[in-house]
Amino acid sequence: MMGSLSICSMVLLALLSSVECLPSGVGGKYRGYKVLSFLPDSGEHVSWLWSMRSNMSHVVCDTDWWNEPSKPGVAVSVSIAPECLDIIDDEVKKTGMEYEVIFTDLEKLIEEEEKYRTLVLLHKGAEDWTPGIYHNLKEIEERVDWLVATYAHLVSKQHLATTQEGRKIEALVVKEAASFSKPAIWLDCGIHAREWVSPPACLHAVDKLIENSNSVDPRDNLLSLYDFYILPVTNPDGYVYSWE
Repeated sequence: MMGSLSICSMVLLALLSSVECLPSGVGGKYRGYKVLSFLPDSGEHVSWLWSMRSNMSHVVCDTDWWNEPSKPGVAVSVSIAPECLDIIDDEVKKTGMEYEVIFTDLEKLIEEEEKYRTLVLLHKGAEDWTPGIYHNLKEIEERVDWLVATYAHLVSKQHLATTQEGRKIEALVVKEAASFSKPAIWLDCGIHAREWVSPPACLHAVDKLIENSNSVDPRDNLLSLYDFYILPVTNPDGYVYSWE
């Protein structure tokens, strides 16, 4: 069963990795929101998309740009509220630009991810870390505490600050004891609240540093050459808010 779950996970994460900036929606719901992919084939089309992006921010039309217009031939994906679809469809037809609907209901996609996450959590062990799903702040903090307790000879925590809402901002210090001073490398993740794929990237870096710490080849064991300071969630208040 876990093999099929892993396949599902990769598909869902691939689809949702772009959903770092969801539109505001109504009460956090995105029922009827569609994601359109526009394909500009000229500089005029690119300019029109930039104009659309600017103008939509001044009207009551909930759109969110998953990537910015760049050049002809590069698709631009935009999530659009249901009440704006007819307006945008009419305007796009005037330009002659092609577009397709890649997601017909954003809320259904979110619900599928939530159901999959629940299923995975039901089947995991108490100390298991599952990279195939997104994790809330509590789960990330539990993982951090587990790493510090399990690998105390390599990993420790350093308190940096307390947020406006009273949450701790803590970095992981990953280093091997040495008789000389090593250069330090700083990594931070979770700056933008809705970039859920970011904190797991930092935690994955910690896992790989620990995994390779026993290697005799310094090209594999980076801890023999550097000390690492890794901040998994830079913006915990925003991260929690994005989950509510």
